[in-house]
Amino acid sequence: MTWSKWPGGEEEASIIFSELGKTDVDYIHISDDDATTPGFGEGTMTMSEVAKKYAGKPVIACGRLGDPEKAEAVIKQGKADFIAIARQALANPDTPNRVKNGEGLQAFDGKAILTPKAYVKDFELEM
Repeated sequence: MTWSKWPGGEEEASIIFSELGKTDVDYIHISDDDATTPGFGEGTMTMSEVAKKYAGKPVIACGRLGDPEKAEAVIKQGKADFIAIARQALANPDTPNRVKNGEGLQAFDGKAILTPKAYVKDFELEM
């Protein structure tokens, strides 16, 4: 048996997303561990691809897309309509400007950013 994130696999997901597509939701946000990996076992579509294919709604993909080239590939391949970044945005609140200007991105340092408690720090405001 092939492992799947959904017990009913891609078939079950297609039914759920098809029904969701009939509602008046404006978009679907898929958060996955890695938005570029197969969602239902080897050789299957990603979770965002299935949502996009069957719901017919705009899809936001999230999950290890902090690398701009990886994120761009998801969009260019039609696997999602938008990209959400979490850790990358925490590490680089100015990510869009850095990418646009060809500047490097800082690695996410959870300890520096989130401890002793999560709040906006002076060095982040300077970015």
